Amino acid sequence: MVASESTSQRHPSTPDASTPDASTPNGRRTPVHLDRVTVTDLLHELEAGQPDAEVRLAQQPAWPFEDAIDPGTAAVQVDLDATSVVNLGQGAQLGYLPEPVRHQLGW
Repeated sequence: MVASESTSQRHPSTPDASTPDASTPNGRRTPVHLDRVTVTDLLHELEAGQPDAEVRLAQQPAWPFEDAIDPGTAAVQVDLDATSVVNLGQGAQLGYLPEPVRHQLGW
């Protein structure tokens, strides 16, 4: 969700996503955790996007494809070895990952 500070519904623990970190490539923000991506990290990135933008998965840097996220099972959370994990459900393969996306990802 992208909203002004006065109407933001951001969780209090979610860092402000309105200002990109100029010290990182392409103005991307440095994640809170460098060894994993948390729900907070993902929300932080998504809040900078347009609310109606479609979310897709980019995968396989050596042979890049993009996939839809399955609307029926977009995300599920389970506890694995005392750690909560959220998995995104892979939908249909949409094709090769477009060049501008590969460039932004550094692939």
